[in-house]
Amino acid sequence: MQFKRDSRLVFLIAAFSTLLVISPAISSAADFFQWSSVSSLNNTSSFKTGMSSDGTVIIVGKQSDGVYFSTNSGTLFSKVSSIPNGAYAVAVSADGNKMFAANRGNANVYYSVDRGVSWTNNSTAVGSSNNYASCMSGDGSVWMVGMYSGSVYTSTNNGVSWATDSNLGTQNWWSCFINYDGTKRAVLPFAGALRVSTNSGQSWTNSSTTVSDAYCVGASNDFSNIIIGSRSGNNLYRSINGGSTFTYAFSAAANVYGCSVSFDGSRQVAVSLNGPVYISTDGGLGWSAETSPGSLSWYNVTISADGLKVIAVTNSATTAYLGTINLPTTLEYVSGATSRFLINSTYSIVARSNYAGKVTFYVNGKRIPGCISLQTQSLSATCNFKPKVTGVASLSARIVPANGTSLAAGVTLFSALVQRRTATR
Repeated sequence: MQFKRDSRLVFLIAAFSTLLVISPAISSAADFFQWSSVSSLNNTSSFKTGMSSDGTVIIVGKQSDGVYFSTNSGTLFSKVSSIPNGAYAVAVSADGNKMFAANRGNANVYYSVDRGVSWTNNSTAVGSSNNYASCMSGDGSVWMVGMYSGSVYTSTNNGVSWATDSNLGTQNWWSCFINYDGTKRAVLPFAGALRVSTNSGQSWTNSSTTVSDAYCVGASNDFSNIIIGSRSGNNLYRSINGGSTFTYAFSAAANVYGCSVSFDGSRQVAVSLNGPVYISTDGGLGWSAETSPGSLSWYNVTISADGLKVIAVTNSATTAYLGTINLPTTLEYVSGATSRFLINSTYSIVARSNYAGKVTFYVNGKRIPGCISLQTQSLSATCNFKPKVTGVASLSARIVPANGTSLAAGVTLFSALVQRRTATR
């Protein structure tokens, strides 16, 4: 069978690259994340962001106002008082215990290895200006800073000392990414091909695809899925072969300044200037625009390794947004189970949830007095149950989460026989 050439199919081959351009539609499906404005970041414009693997620890480098971080999943951000005002590129380890902030305007790198409690300054760590790229391996063993019109600096001793990588040379380094154990590394120049190392930085290969005006790079931990955002054409590009080549993913409303990928690559996020926050939940095949944050001057974005949280910031003093995915509510028995109750004796029954909220305990479907709407303490609630009648007592519990968005959940705890005492006191 022969196929006739269809002249309506047009393949665009970009100069200096092998990019296949096919424009997919950006869907307008319902928001994947639940978004909320972060009021404690609404003072000045932001530059770079970093997030622990579960999103508990978040660090934000400002354009002029220093460094802010949160250890409660973004509920409250505090300014690091020991870091002077300025613009900072930042990074954080997967467990949130290690973090650093490289000053964009001088050679200072401030770092903490105790979850932000204390900070140390290395005043001669990196280049003296234009420190734009910043990244850290998930295990915290490798730290990297790249200069615009300069070198790439690497530290393997928690920021105490830094060395330039002569194999990378001088470029306009804009973004970088390191996988969990530091064996895979990517450094992105503004107007050149992505550099990739798969042997802990011993050698580097160049992607055969050059993405001009490139601003951001994000990758899955195994580098099977890598994305690059660009100002040229407002495009996002994707690689599924370790960065060897990239293909066109979609065109954003404006310059794609920020992008990030979850650990397994399944969830990806990108932001553009004066556009929406873009989300992919299928490894970068399809993309949709999140409507709740609106179209703002987005400048940087980070998704947690588990893909459940996103921090998106603007380059103006307007706002920052935190996106979260609420997991199904769980409630489980912790302690207090028994096969036999004695009437008029008190037993402590403990249930635990994955959300804070109010727990009500039941016996044979009826609420237990004194165990109604108990506020969780460290996600647990304790009912002091004192059976009043003999027979089988079937205990259950139900929680109403405090966040107002997660659904309530119930659980059957256990059943026991209530008996009278066999001996007089």
